[in-house]
Amino acid sequence: MDILKINIYFDFRSLYGENSLAEELWDFIGATIKEHPEFLLHFAEDALLYKPPITLFGNIALRDKGDDKETISLKGVISAIVQFARIYALKNQIRENNTLERLRVLKDKEFIKELTCRETSEVYSMLMHMRFKYQAKSMGIGDLPHNRINPKTLTDIEREILKKAFVDINGFQSKISYDFKGGV
Repeated sequence: MDILKINIYFDFRSLYGENSLAEELWDFIGATIKEHPEFLLHFAEDALLYKPPITLFGNIALRDKGDDKETISLKGVISAIVQFARIYALKNQIRENNTLERLRVLKDKEFIKELTCRETSEVYSMLMHMRFKYQAKSMGIGDLPHNRINPKTLTDIEREILKKAFVDINGFQSKISYDFKGGV
């Protein structure tokens, strides 16, 4: 939970005033990570906790208990992509704080392949759109916006996007495990 709480702090930016303060903080973070690389190991372990809800045969696995029965969390799927971009940005001293920009810079500096960047960016954008669409639908019928959806209510294309995201996340997690934990 502490890692989850600290994650958001790496999305800071200067909004007003002296930009040099934000730059000094980035310099400090970069130096600290170089001095204590085990910090990224903790981030990696946190990124590996999410298990994409997909079956061995590539179908979406639904919760079968509780109030959230037969749903999945779009926020969880999106967070896995955000964590992937964030951990590699921190490792490579990239100061962007937007996920799409982090992916672009990772590609430009050849830390990830162009195809990985393009596909991940498209899936991320589509998932964000899907999340917004279903939150707006909830609000339209008087419910509070939420991040849980029942995949049975999705279009075929939306389900395929979700499955693609799960496959990508499995690949990201393999890369994270290899790069930060030595493949454990």
